[in-house]
Amino acid sequence: RTPARSTTRLPRSSRAAAASTGGMAAEATSGGQYSFGCELLDPITNTLRPYNIAMWPFDASVEVYDPTSRRTILKRCRPRESISVDDFFLGNTITVMSRPYVVRKYLSAETEARFATKRATSLCVIKPCSTGHAGTLVDELLTSGFDIGAVRMVRLSKAEAEEFYRERRHRPSFVQEVEFLAADAVIAVVVSAEDAVSKLQGWAGPANPADAAEALPGSIRARFGTDAVRNAVHVSATPAAAASEEAFMFARERSIPAVFRHCSALVIRPHAVKAKAAGQIIQAVLDSGMEISGLRSVALEGRDIEDYLEPYKGVLPEHSRWMTELSSGTSIIAEVRGEDVVPRLRELCGPYCPEIAGHLRPDSLRARFGINRVQNAVLCTDLPSDGPLECKYLFCVVDA
Repeated sequence: RTPARSTTRLPRSSRAAAASTGGMAAEATSGGQYSFGCELLDPITNTLRPYNIAMWPFDASVEVYDPTSRRTILKRCRPRESISVDDFFLGNTITVMSRPYVVRKYLSAETEARFATKRATSLCVIKPCSTGHAGTLVDELLTSGFDIGAVRMVRLSKAEAEEFYRERRHRPSFVQEVEFLAADAVIAVVVSAEDAVSKLQGWAGPANPADAAEALPGSIRARFGTDAVRNAVHVSATPAAAASEEAFMFARERSIPAVFRHCSALVIRPHAVKAKAAGQIIQAVLDSGMEISGLRSVALEGRDIEDYLEPYKGVLPEHSRWMTELSSGTSIIAEVRGEDVVPRLRELCGPYCPEIAGHLRPDSLRARFGINRVQNAVLCTDLPSDGPLECKYLFCVVDA
């Protein structure tokens, strides 16, 4: 699928510079551009293909170049998605013309100087003792100045927990830490911020909650931890550890805890994720007495969205606009379980129209976080028989 040709033209000097750097200019001066090496999953071959993306901050325009075929596949234009220069940090997913590109490297010294020192990533793992507060912790991250790059709930085996904590083998508490990490599902969250590793450590507080309560009484471990093992969260100790631990937690072979029985699917729409409402939505589900047994962030693409929304085609007039909105960025999907979970979750979500929801169910998710009938915060399963099918599709068929 080749995006529509743009009418925006580069100055001759910029085109010459772009040609000298494989389709992109290296300059990143005021009014200039930044260049990034990205990857896109090819759904046909199931392989990652490299692409180069140039971004002009002053007008939020982008250009996409394919180094394999040596051709520009998207001429400079402003994509329909809302993209900010701050979105271009390593590991983040940038959706351009409905295609999700993962930022992997900087292609010029100027770009690296601008971004590497200002934006970095780290990993926060919500431990089994704190998954009931997962939404609150995600919201705390967002309100503390972090951006969420990726989210994934996994269930580690004892051997995997030992591998994850291999640097702690010398600690007396190593066995207890491993057993606790493998006792139930955990939620891995990739965050980004300036000096992300040290900032995240300050947010979490000292490893022992007693020490945290004394040194940083407002920290997460002081508020949610009980001892040095059940201390709410794990956070990366160094930038190198952050990269290694992120790769470990998001490896394809990690087991997902979703069970695909007596469940309902919940999709937090891209606009709600961008508005930093995901944590509040997740916690609202948990506070209602339902359980989240699967959680992941994903950039949905055209065919996946078309298949998922197929039952609404010809039924809802917003169907085509729903497809556009779902392809505009990262969504967060959840498997929700509980007694009579489908009607309970539908009631929590509220009517499709946020305005109507505000009158009939003012505490519903769509009343609180929806904007209009297209940007209505969440999607959920309509029929009990569809719950397992939708969850299995979103967690097993749709590729991350």
